[in-house]
Amino acid sequence: VSTSKKEYTEIGDGITALVYKPLEQKCGKSKETVQVVIHGGGFIYGSPMTVAKFSENLCNALGHDVIALKYPLAPEEGFPKPLIYVTKAIKILCKRYNEVHLLGVSAGANLALSTCLLLKDIGEKHVPTSLVLIGGPYSVDTGTWSYNMYGNGPKLTKFMICQYWSLYLQSNQMTSTQLFNKRFQLEGNK
Repeated sequence: VSTSKKEYTEIGDGITALVYKPLEQKCGKSKETVQVVIHGGGFIYGSPMTVAKFSENLCNALGHDVIALKYPLAPEEGFPKPLIYVTKAIKILCKRYNEVHLLGVSAGANLALSTCLLLKDIGEKHVPTSLVLIGGPYSVDTGTWSYNMYGNGPKLTKFMICQYWSLYLQSNQMTSTQLFNKRFQLEGNK
């Protein structure tokens, strides 16, 4: 079984990531394609090592580069700094690769979706080819059915999620939910 090689690398503009390179290329386009993984951790903890085994398995299965982004964490670096950081990284990678597939896990899913919406809002031409969101928090409104249905654990509680939001958003007047409340149109659906 082949394993990928990994190393922390600066991808540009001071942005650090754990980059996985496959030992075996699976298809001719593999050098032009990258899968970007954004880790979770409630915006306050976690690192590319949180998704290391997942990223390595993905790299080996797909046969192309996988980049697990490192982003600044709250409370030291609250909103909007992690979003700005991830958006810069994706802009760099979208210019470097023909296909950028973006995958976010938990809080990373929030950052992945927010990044795509922000890129669309600013009219960026180079955007991710695809977006996969795994279990992300998309609203601070704790009255939703999902908060009520799943807010009592077993691992995360509504209280914990509120604490994570509070540390991430701090006293910032603009909240990430404003990004989700904007209506956006997919190409061809006007």
